Amino acid sequence: SFRDRWALRAQRIRSLTEARTELADHLALTLDVRDPAHYATGKQRIDELVTVLQPFRGTGLRLRIHYRCPGVQAQLQAGKQWRVTPSDDLLKTLRQLLGAEQVRVSYRAGR
Repeated sequence: SFRDRWALRAQRIRSLTEARTELADHLALTLDVRDPAHYATGKQRIDELVTVLQPFRGTGLRLRIHYRCPGVQAQLQAGKQWRVTPSDDLLKTLRQLLGAEQVRVSYRAGR
């Protein structure tokens, strides 16, 4: 008997990457090179970041970077050519490179 049982009917199924791309506003990264004892130079860190992002470029999320170095902080909005596909692989690699708290998928309000 199906009485008193829940039923679920999906109208659309999508992967997590597709859902992130569709529902999120941007990928927010924090690149902090203020402490040279613990981090490579700013140029080296940027080169590492570019290497990680390169295979995921194309359509996808806008990229925002909060850059911190001694005496300077800046919010950078990457151009359209740096939109990235927010796959699990990309997020995992970025978290390993920058730290888990430095990588955030930012979703639109009201979604």
